[in-house]
Amino acid sequence: MVFVVDDPSDVLFHTRSCRDDLYNMVELCSGIGVGALGFKEAGMTMVGACDWSGPFTEAYKEIHPGVPVVHGDISSKETIKKLHALHPRPTVLMSGFSCQPFSTGGMQKGALDQRSGTLEQSLRVGHMLRSLAIVLECVQDAGSNAMVRNQLEQFRVQCGFHISEVVLKLEDVWVSRRTRWWAVLTASFLGPVPLQAFEQSEHPSIPRHVLSSPVSMSASDSVSWN
Repeated sequence: MVFVVDDPSDVLFHTRSCRDDLYNMVELCSGIGVGALGFKEAGMTMVGACDWSGPFTEAYKEIHPGVPVVHGDISSKETIKKLHALHPRPTVLMSGFSCQPFSTGGMQKGALDQRSGTLEQSLRVGHMLRSLAIVLECVQDAGSNAMVRNQLEQFRVQCGFHISEVVLKLEDVWVSRRTRWWAVLTASFLGPVPLQAFEQSEHPSIPRHVLSSPVSMSASDSVSWN
């Protein structure tokens, strides 16, 4: 039997995974890398990132010096090849896929919004890079969307992954309202990852509990805060 690699073909060579690979992460739809700050605090090492926006990728480099960033569309095989070249070993993959198709602040077109394809493409990248785990984040309504449910189930069945989900409400731990749906897909040999919602804590419940009086800021103060 002969394996032929012709001009239109691309080969991504993968080594066997090990325990250390579970602490490395590649971030898709990375934006400026705010999520990466939290994962670093949790002990993860960012080994690569990708976003289609040039200004975002430049900002990511400034905020996370030393982390290589790919400026490209995750639906492109060239982008996948560049990500693989950055770190050929398996990693955990993180994707905050587009929320506009599902957000109550948008038109909620779901699958009819072309930006909804970022979920399918994120799963495809995870498969091509042999990710051990895939972490997904989006608005709460994405978790109950029919298209999202179907794509997650198809990936679970075809790849043999486990799926764990949770809805995190920032209002449970801080004076802010921001609700997000998280899903973690893990390879069969890892088993499912238990996820827990925030436990309501005794914390300031409204802004005036944090700021004793209205904040008066000059133009120079605003510049220094930025």
